[in-house]
Amino acid sequence: MPGMEPPVAVRSTGLAPRFAVVDGELGTSVRDEARRLLAEVDGTVGVVVAMDRRQEARDWLAGLGDRVVALGSLEAKGLEYDATMVVSPAEIADESPAGLRVLYVALTRATQRLTVLSGRKDLPDGDGVPDLLRD
Repeated sequence: MPGMEPPVAVRSTGLAPRFAVVDGELGTSVRDEARRLLAEVDGTVGVVVAMDRRQEARDWLAGLGDRVVALGSLEAKGLEYDATMVVSPAEIADESPAGLRVLYVALTRATQRLTVLSGRKDLPDGDGVPDLLRD
């Protein structure tokens, strides 16, 4: 949240989160980023989307194997993945009054690698960092 001190991670991989911007179709960008993450980790990849995009995300990821799972933002609590992709943070933040807390949960599911994939609504800067996550 802007103006707040970020929490200190209990564990660290030494890798900074990756910020990317949708290039063309959202589904194609999600699938391409999921493939990249699958190549970078040996374990699981969680793709977190707004609740109303769950089935759509499952369709985008069809055929990539059982190491990748699409889940809605409210389903992510308590789960961990070797790599996590958070898709369209603004959509997650806007879906409920607790949206920023739900987004925080989504952003903290990765044990090794985190990718944040921003769409136009996220107002990403030149580095791909969405407006919600900038100081």
